[in-house]
Amino acid sequence: MAAPGGYGYAAGGAGASSSLTDAVTGSTTGGTMRLTQAATGGGGGDSNGGTSGHAGAASSSLSFNDLMANPVQASSLSGYSTADSGRGGGGSSPSAGGAATASISLTGAHAVSAHAYADGGTGGLGSSGSSGGAGGSAVITTTSATTTSASTSEVAGAYAIARGGQAGAAPAPAGRAERAGPHRSARSCRHPAHRPRSPPTFMVAMAAAVTMAPPAAPEHTRV
Repeated sequence: MAAPGGYGYAAGGAGASSSLTDAVTGSTTGGTMRLTQAATGGGGGDSNGGTSGHAGAASSSLSFNDLMANPVQASSLSGYSTADSGRGGGGSSPSAGGAATASISLTGAHAVSAHAYADGGTGGLGSSGSSGGAGGSAVITTTSATTTSASTSEVAGAYAIARGGQAGAAPAPAGRAERAGPHRSARSCRHPAHRPRSPPTFMVAMAAAVTMAPPAAPEHTRV
């Protein structure tokens, strides 16, 4: 949620930061376990002639070891750690989007899947001839998945996606209508698929033991 805006050269309010560290945990009697935590920073307030409000940062860090936490381990363990920072305040001195940092580390006895997502905030919209604010940074610090299973069908997979925030737009030249673009509704929709971002950075790690049969001998057809 964005902070209140300023009017009459008043400054816009700052968006609040959000931080989660091991906020979720769980246990099973041998079934499936899924852990999810998401931190969202607040947007900075716009200002009409004053200083725009700073965007709120977001940080999410999740670490869980099912072998240490529970006497009975889950048949499959998955976890999601998401950080989504706030947009910068707009105006004649727009602020940058907030920074996002995410990490995850999971350990289980069977199949394990760890996912980390970081989305930098969109820069504030410019006005009165000023450029828009810079997009916020996005960093994945750790993505780890570990299984103690020796089964070739129980895989440990770690996935990370970091998306830097889009820069804020500058005002349209005088006498020229500003074309409505995706950036005008980017923060109104929280679904990641509907938010324009810089090209994502992908880091994928998979671990599995695979047994392959030798290739079959070629068949010969007698004419």
